[in-house]
Amino acid sequence: MKFTAFFSAVFVCFSSIADEPKSIVKEFVAAFNEKNVAAMLKHADPKIRWMSIQVNELTIEAESKTALGTAMQGYFQSVPSAQSEIVNIFTNQNFVSTIEKATWSNNGVAKSQCSIGVYELKNDKILNVWYYPAQPC
Repeated sequence: MKFTAFFSAVFVCFSSIADEPKSIVKEFVAAFNEKNVAAMLKHADPKIRWMSIQVNELTIEAESKTALGTAMQGYFQSVPSAQSEIVNIFTNQNFVSTIEKATWSNNGVAKSQCSIGVYELKNDKILNVWYYPAQPC
């Protein structure tokens, strides 16, 4: 009986460790939805890089915590209705992969698209983000 309790405790401990990167990404996306740049940046490494991948091209959208904050402020001003929902999420050590559904309104018309995002974490901070081409959900 004690042996089973020990393995149950170990499993719970490892499950909690595995959930930590997911929690960080979920909190980051929740802060995005609240348009709370300070809360987003709380989860960002000072050297964060935000990148988008399009066919044969990788574009670095922001290359520091400061640059990401500036970019997010501008984005929220230009698309105030923007929201993101994590449709699926899984981890592989320091990498968290998501399928995210973005929604927004354009001249009163609801729009949406889905994209794969990959977040790399280092010391519980988001170091790199790669977003793949958006597609219909």
